[in-house]
Amino acid sequence: MKVYESLQEIEEDLKIYDLERKIAEEEAKNMGYAIQKGVVPNSITKSILRMASKYGLMLLVKKILR
Repeated sequence: MKVYESLQEIEEDLKIYDLERKIAEEEAKNMGYAIQKGVVPNSITKSILRMASKYGLMLLVKKILR
């Protein structure tokens, strides 16, 4: 535990902690954006997945009707 000699030391440490907190928040936001960008497929991939799911559903319906 740190022992403070003056109010100025306390204020300096509070400023440092506040800046560290803000930096951590921004890093978390950037990580979230990077993860979101990497996980969300682009429009071409979305189109391919949509077509594949429709084709798969069509094959499933054909099997059920036979």
